[in-house]
Amino acid sequence: MKVTKIANNIYTYKVWIRRGRETNSFLFPDREGVTVVDCGYNRPETLEELAAALEEIGFHIYHINRFYATHLHSDHVGLAGEIHRLSGCRVYLPQGTEQPLQDIMEGRLPEQAAFFCRAAGMRQQQIDENLLLQDKLKKYMPDIPLQAVSYFAAGETLTLGGQRAQVVQLAGHARQQLGFFLCRENILLCGDSLLPDIVPDILADRQDFSYHPLPLYVSSLHTIANCFAGAKVYGGHGDRIETPKAAVANALVYHEKRLQKIWRAVAEIPEEMTLMAVMGKAYNAGSPFTLNFAMLDAMAHLLHLEDMGFLKIKMIQGVAYFRKGSVNYRPTIIR
Repeated sequence: MKVTKIANNIYTYKVWIRRGRETNSFLFPDREGVTVVDCGYNRPETLEELAAALEEIGFHIYHINRFYATHLHSDHVGLAGEIHRLSGCRVYLPQGTEQPLQDIMEGRLPEQAAFFCRAAGMRQQQIDENLLLQDKLKKYMPDIPLQAVSYFAAGETLTLGGQRAQVVQLAGHARQQLGFFLCRENILLCGDSLLPDIVPDILADRQDFSYHPLPLYVSSLHTIANCFAGAKVYGGHGDRIETPKAAVANALVYHEKRLQKIWRAVAEIPEEMTLMAVMGKAYNAGSPFTLNFAMLDAMAHLLHLEDMGFLKIKMIQGVAYFRKGSVNYRPTIIR
């Protein structure tokens, strides 16, 4: 296990999640124990990696006294329940994840996935295949006793590794996503809001289409560029982001182009289109696993295009249909 010391009492190591992809986990030892930020999937191998990383810096699982997650995705919080059971630590999740966590614990995710797949215009066979995939993935999800969980919010000040950390609002990729700014060391842990090698997807809510994440994501990017451009920035995956402003600019251009591509896909067809039809013209979704994220990302962009008047959306018998709006597309993210 390779553990990297990035500053005094701040260590990081990479947790395997799938071929070619790893999650960054951060360790903050102090006199009271070790705080862990993000952890990877709920897998025996992930626990072994954590134990090896702790041993490398002179600690054990039972020394963990707090766990924080930047956001409630299983590749960042999946092992949290097992960490709690072995160490007795509190689990801290972003404020606003109370209901999503309860949905996970009470097995509501398949129902929510089916609702979204129907809204996307999937055929029943595709929905059934998607639900089978969801069933296979549930073993990687967190299993956290609700009484072990506390919640934290943007604007709070925490102590990590014996130093002050400000909690920063970085929503968009996830509905509730928070970052940590280590003031003394000038380090920002930004979760999946910004990554060094890929542009993160923006994820709509599977049931609540009144939630429009793209403006929140753009605001988070501007926060990083304007407030933390001189900081050492670490995302939830990959190596340190060496030039945060350039990465932010790249992400903004990427999503502006995606908006335009989606608008053109809809505008070129006189008939109303389902989300799946839009996907066929504007996305290369790849595997069934990545298709789920691509569908949520597409919905996030479609909702923004509706906000701007570029598209119109209507629901008919639980299916969302899209058509060209009264206004032609113009750039909305980059001005």
